[in-house]
Amino acid sequence: GRTGSGKTGLLLDRLSKEKDNLVVTTDPAVVYIEMYMARNNIPGRCVGIKNDGSIEVWSDVEGDLASDFQKIEMIKMGFNYCVAVREDGKACFSAYDKELEAEITSCLDGMNKKAISVTCDYSRIAIMFEDYSICLIDF
Repeated sequence: GRTGSGKTGLLLDRLSKEKDNLVVTTDPAVVYIEMYMARNNIPGRCVGIKNDGSIEVWSDVEGDLASDFQKIEMIKMGFNYCVAVREDGKACFSAYDKELEAEITSCLDGMNKKAISVTCDYSRIAIMFEDYSICLIDF
């Protein structure tokens, strides 16, 4: 489930005072932040879960990402996408590349298992289901 920490607020407050750092939010409704740490001087991308289970995205990429995600329990940020688990156990995928999003979403919609965990890297997502089976999707 979601976890929040007073340390996050303190870190964001400290970063807001340092001119070389980007402050992504000081909104107390954001209780979890996931960041993709890019290489080769590409800025990182962040996604946050708010108290109400909605999502906030901070990115250097123009476009729509996870705008329709609701009741999110867990989320992970990939390079140009994110993967999440809703409160009801549905795995969700969103990408700046809408063709990729449609393809992965179609695959996830065909799975009739309750997801309990997700993780990802550059072009792979892993989903663990309540029966402890794992689905790996490469793209």
